[in-house]
Amino acid sequence: MDKYIPLHLITEILSKLPVKSLLKFRCVSKSWLSVIWSPQFIKAHLKDHASEDNQRLLILGNFGSFKHCSLKSLMYGEPSPRLITVDIPIPLPDERSGRGASSFTEHISWYGPVRIVGCCDGLICISVTRASQSDFILWNPSIRKYKKLPNLGLPSTSPSNRVWGFGYDSFSDDYKAVILVKQCSINGEGLRVETRVYSRKSEAWRRIADFPSTPRYTSPSSGVLVNGKLHFLAHEKVRGRIIVSLDLTTETYGEMEEPNHYESDVCVTLSEIEGILLYFINPFPGPFGRGGDLWVMKEYGGSWTKVLTFPHEPSGPFCPKLLSVSAEGELLMRECVGIELYSSREGKSFRLLKEIYNVFDAYCFTESLVLPSTHDSNCNDNMKPTKF
Repeated sequence: MDKYIPLHLITEILSKLPVKSLLKFRCVSKSWLSVIWSPQFIKAHLKDHASEDNQRLLILGNFGSFKHCSLKSLMYGEPSPRLITVDIPIPLPDERSGRGASSFTEHISWYGPVRIVGCCDGLICISVTRASQSDFILWNPSIRKYKKLPNLGLPSTSPSNRVWGFGYDSFSDDYKAVILVKQCSINGEGLRVETRVYSRKSEAWRRIADFPSTPRYTSPSSGVLVNGKLHFLAHEKVRGRIIVSLDLTTETYGEMEEPNHYESDVCVTLSEIEGILLYFINPFPGPFGRGGDLWVMKEYGGSWTKVLTFPHEPSGPFCPKLLSVSAEGELLMRECVGIELYSSREGKSFRLLKEIYNVFDAYCFTESLVLPSTHDSNCNDNMKPTKF
């Protein structure tokens, strides 16, 4: 076929196809394989397929199980769209045990708590924490490839003393994972927070400048990527709650104020939707629950605007997390018991994906060809999706 159709036309046609089709067409010829895995094609394909039609909702459930479904089907009329279960094979934490590497879910008891660090351009960063260390994995479920990152070699510390983030540095065209490690200060006034950064290009961890202050508390939620910066929530003794940003290009910290000075007995989460930073606040569960407030920063670095107040109370010990907003203004949220859609028009929430319970985390991601490593040969490729 390459003899009769110019390669640039083949490339243009292939760029319009979904990831699933491209994975099949890798076997057509060596030239097609080369085109599909070229960095230029991967970037062009990502740009052309960044719409909501190609977005999926990734759900982290019991025992580290991962499922995903079409975001569009979920938000526009299908209360139970088809779910796909994915299994991530990773090595045992102690290779001297003599047990062979098998599937990820079989070794949850070995690895301990599983967290989604973040999602960016179809790449998903996962942290699997034990008492002595955190193992990081870069994973693209659309192409079923992953890479286990080098060990950090951090001192033993509780998983609750670690905060994560993941994002894209457009200046250096690099994907970076970030871990904040909280160390108790000597005087007991606050925490000293160390920062480590992993670069996909260099495939190595580096330590950069520490957190800019000594907060009494940092939110366990992962950093939220907006405008090339990861955003974290922290609480200081004098100033109270603040938002701290980490620029992934300069690897320097900055700060911004929260939109309003709420009491300490509230549940706050940051989110990003279509490049906009959102501040979502809810009361903790209890008899005196108040309505939730949603603030947005329409222009980055500008002022906050409250766009919605609604009667809502968390259904469990986790803060609700805003995942997406429909064209009609409906809010898709992760609750402790499952995924819910809040309708401002009807003033109530509807439970979706009723077959799923105990949702520990959820993220929206775009189907893409982005590799977990700069070279395909450095990626593992033995993940097989199964129908749920």
